[in-house]
Amino acid sequence: MGKRGPAFTLDEDDLIRFWVNKGKPVSKLAKMLGRGRTAVYARISRMKKNGTLGQGVFDLGHTDGDE
Repeated sequence: MGKRGPAFTLDEDDLIRFWVNKGKPVSKLAKMLGRGRTAVYARISRMKKNGTLGQGVFDLGHTDGDE
């Protein structure tokens, strides 16, 4: 097995959800994230498996309780 890179962040997961649902090619998404295509495909697969790929993207009104 190859060397592991850093874990995907929540922000990266949001971007993956957004762009996959918009039909963006994984190769372009990987380049945007600075990740390999294989890593992005694997992340998408994991997100599909655990049901998080279809979740809503970006809670733009979220303020961490500082309202």
